[in-house]
Amino acid sequence: MVKVRVSYDQPEQLQKILKLLGDAVLKCTMAKEQKGRYNRAYIILKD
Repeated sequence: MVKVRVSYDQPEQLQKILKLLGDAVLKCTMAKEQKGRYNRAYIILKD
């Protein structure tokens, strides 16, 4: 299992990353508190 933290400005950027990763994505969760300039998402990839 590989965990990746992604920082992004706009939701479209996250969607583009998820599309690039494709079927390798097992789970994607957003950070509970979105403080600051960038939003965060945590992606778990399949082995």
